[in-house]
Amino acid sequence: MASTSSEGAGTSSGSYKVAAWALPISEAGDKLGTVKGDSFSVDIYQVATDVASKDSMFVDKDTKENLLKKGDPVVYLNYVVTNTSSAEIPLSHSLITPNAKYTDWKYLGGMPSDSSSDGYKKHGLSSSGVKLKEKDPFVLKPGESFNIAENFAYTAGKETEIKVTMTPQGADGDLDHDKKETAETTVTLK
Repeated sequence: MASTSSEGAGTSSGSYKVAAWALPISEAGDKLGTVKGDSFSVDIYQVATDVASKDSMFVDKDTKENLLKKGDPVVYLNYVVTNTSSAEIPLSHSLITPNAKYTDWKYLGGMPSDSSSDGYKKHGLSSSGVKLKEKDPFVLKPGESFNIAENFAYTAGKETEIKVTMTPQGADGDLDHDKKETAETTVTLK
């Protein structure tokens, strides 16, 4: 049984060493690419497509049409984050902030998504990445990984910009914005 303490050693999950506080890592789906920051890398997997369970909150300001209606296609991407540095990285509950958006997306903000947690469960994914009852800081040791997923409106073959932001937690418990890292890449959805 894996340790439930942040102090214990992580477990192995396929080609990744899972941080002790992290949920199991899914390598399901098609690997679309990798993005690299100074101290981390993120493998990007397209895991599944499905349909939105309800209307999103995103509305076209001109037409007043919902940008993601119940029944519209959504895609689930899973991000496997690995500490590639030689130092421990203390993280808050936000862990990382992935932001996927089509390169031709004309609206401010991100892509509309299905906010229901049912789709994540159905596809063996998590939008949080952390075991219940774990407390921050979540220390990501060198070579350790965790995963976090998101979904958004799906169009096959679309060029998609993936921007990932990691902001470590300082000793005072606040985010250390001076050490914030951002990395980005462009992938094509299958």
